[in-house]
Amino acid sequence: TRQETQKETRQETQKETNSLDDLSSSSSSSSSSLSSPPTSTHVLGLTFTQSSELLTYTNSIYLFTYRSGFTEMEPYGLTTDKGWGCMLRCCQMLVASSLRSSYMSSHPSVLTPPSEFDEWILKEFADYPGCRFGMHEIMRVGVGLDKFPGEWFGPTTGCRVVEGCLGKVEGEVYEGGRGIEVVVVEEGTVYVDQIEERMKKEEDEEEKKR
Repeated sequence: TRQETQKETRQETQKETNSLDDLSSSSSSSSSSLSSPPTSTHVLGLTFTQSSELLTYTNSIYLFTYRSGFTEMEPYGLTTDKGWGCMLRCCQMLVASSLRSSYMSSHPSVLTPPSEFDEWILKEFADYPGCRFGMHEIMRVGVGLDKFPGEWFGPTTGCRVVEGCLGKVEGEVYEGGRGIEVVVVEEGTVYVDQIEERMKKEEDEEEKKR
């Protein structure tokens, strides 16, 4: 009947209105949760509860990226790593951050590395022949792994390059710091016993020197 049709229409309209209200409420709740900052943020093993402290720390992290115009890589004629050096730049950041962490653990009373340490990082990571962790030295090690300038490096090969660069360093990598050990994971799984074995080896060698 006409009355029953009107009643059903009113019921459908009410359902749609309720659905829209629920959607609006859900959207407002989601927007509120997105705009609210997390209570804590974890970066490289450190926990931050204040956005200002987080910003200060993240701005202090070493950044290595594509460069152009550096000394030519002979005999390949390359003066830039644009388009192929991304993994190697990530490896540089990994090493630089590890060296910084090592320095800080050796100087627990220091909140940030001194300017001399940052200057040392700039010198050792410069893209110039002879610099210990610069792109030229990285590629010299890479050639020994059958990877050449202009070729893209995978994560494992990149880590092998890091191992090669650090492997030539006798004892302390820098004044006042500790030696650095590299463990390359081949199968995508980190085994604690491998790490412990390598660290124990380093401790034994240091003990013998004493």
